Amino acid sequence: MSNRVLLFCGGFSPLGGVETFSSRLAAGLKGHGWEVELLCWDTRSELLAALAKRGVKINSIPFRWGCRWGLPDRALAVYGRKSIERADAVIFPKEPSENIAIQLARRLRTSAIRKPLLLVTAYRPAELWKSAPSRAYWDIWSEIWVQSPPFATDLQRLGYAGKVVTLPYIALPNVAIRSLPELQPFKIGFLGRLVQDKDPILLLRAFNRVACLRNAELHFFGEGPLATEIK
Repeated sequence: MSNRVLLFCGGFSPLGGVETFSSRLAAGLKGHGWEVELLCWDTRSELLAALAKRGVKINSIPFRWGCRWGLPDRALAVYGRKSIERADAVIFPKEPSENIAIQLARRLRTSAIRKPLLLVTAYRPAELWKSAPSRAYWDIWSEIWVQSPPFATDLQRLGYAGKVVTLPYIALPNVAIRSLPELQPFKIGFLGRLVQDKDPILLLRAFNRVACLRNAELHFFGEGPLATEIK
């Protein structure tokens, strides 16, 4: 029997670090012989087409309205029910809302299907969850993957008692520090979702304080609720 893994990605933005990580994870699992399916809403990312060419099954819906109320995730949970039931393991590259996660877990329990549900978070838990989630939410996860030991400590303080796996970033080799190139203008780019978690407003304020020192430009590449404020 083949190993089937489902990546429940929720919203899959055209540009974003989580989306890039998800695509690399899917391609890596496929390269190691896994049968991989990616479940998401929003079909505009070029990464999805690239994954399809590598044999990853893309199961997506174009619906992307009503994010404030979680409507796309709710629709995706219903749409992807059979995909979830078929998988041997389900990986969540971004944290779903508590209601969605509990709903999915309850559906699996009632269907007498037991399988690992894995959460991967690139964010520090103490910043991601301002208050501790419910015990029912924590009990859903077979494992939670984080990028550093302090993140694992945060999870414990927030009440998670399950297995935590630390997957640190690969350290870059030491390189000599070089002066900035003398480009006119000097261009700085921000690539990612324009959301409070990434705080692009802070970058904009910092840039405005130093822009007078040299001819420079700041460019934002991404979408999100802060786009209007940045413009």
